[in-house]
Amino acid sequence: MKRTVMTLIAALSLLTLFSFGCEQTDLGRYCVVGFDPATGGDGVKAINAEAPECLQRLCVLQSRMVLEGDTEVSQTVQYCSQKCGSDSECSGGEKPEHCDSGFVCIRMGSETGALDGKGICECRNFLTEADLCLGRYKASDRNNDDSCTSATK
Repeated sequence: MKRTVMTLIAALSLLTLFSFGCEQTDLGRYCVVGFDPATGGDGVKAINAEAPECLQRLCVLQSRMVLEGDTEVSQTVQYCSQKCGSDSECSGGEKPEHCDSGFVCIRMGSETGALDGKGICECRNFLTEADLCLGRYKASDRNNDDSCTSATK
């Protein structure tokens, strides 16, 4: 009996140890930025860099205008993001509604405070051509993207 308990404890300890070594991501999982999405429009972006529900504490809201029939409607998406150095670090994770094309790594500007100069994963579908082609964190990602015209390379 004592041997069985010790074996069980050892097995659980190993399982716990190995689970901490696994890479975890919550990229794309729903979160709350704390910005009213109804005030969104084309190209609106808000970032909550202290979101407790996200592993890296980064929650992003993106907004765009799309045509549905003859009517222009606003679409928004809110999701957990993560810091990145290239597009390859933005693969995997969940794909939120309206984010069919996945995520790319975008360099943050000075208006983002502590995130200035860092890259975070953003939903490709909600980026303007300028953001997608000029805002990429890594130039080689931009240069390999067929969506970016030769004029912006």
